[in-house]
Amino acid sequence: MIHLEHFATRSDATKAEAAFKKLNRRQKEQYLKTTTSFSLEE
Repeated sequence: MIHLEHFATRSDATKAEAAFKKLNRRQKEQYLKTTTSFSLEE
């Protein structure tokens, strides 16, 4: 699975990554379901 987000600064990206890593598995799955996604499958 690949998830990509753009941030204005590296600091913003690092903070978002840290917050995401603190979520439990269920919260991470829910977050990924509610964000825009696309498939790389052929």
